[in-house]
Amino acid sequence: MCGGKGKRMNLPYRGAREKPLVPVSGKKLIDYSLTALKEVKLDVLALTSPNSPETENYLKEKGISVIRAPGKGYVEDMMWFIEKFRFSFPLLVVSADLIFIKNEIFRILDFYYRCDKPAITAVKNSENVGINVVDGYYTLFTEFQPEEKCKVKWVVNVNSRKDVECAENILKKFKS
Repeated sequence: MCGGKGKRMNLPYRGAREKPLVPVSGKKLIDYSLTALKEVKLDVLALTSPNSPETENYLKEKGISVIRAPGKGYVEDMMWFIEKFRFSFPLLVVSADLIFIKNEIFRILDFYYRCDKPAITAVKNSENVGINVVDGYYTLFTEFQPEEKCKVKWVVNVNSRKDVECAENILKKFKS
């Protein structure tokens, strides 16, 4: 999911007009998600919107498949995608403004397949972090999916300039 407006980031910032392209420790924010997902060997399909044309071009240049959603919001665009393309299996949905490690994805997927709910939301300190697993088949028949909360440890949700600085401090500690 990389089609938001990035209002809280107060763009432009560090030369970027779109949040997924903001540099964090010398790397574009979206590249952290792409790296972790590729390390898990998952196929990546980016959902952009009219709000993120530069991100869309960047992803296409990297060879990532891109679909442009209406840009009405995270949940609305996710549901639009599932319904339009009739996905009838579980989908891992990840925001482009996250920094995480591949082990968190393994933990989230393991949690999903062990729980008895058709959807999970990853949370850190009781806050949604922007990672979900949604059963597309169930979604085709009902708007509401009973969901379970999956607690995550190492996910940084970057929404503001302060979050960028926090993420950079955490990344420095990991490199040390």
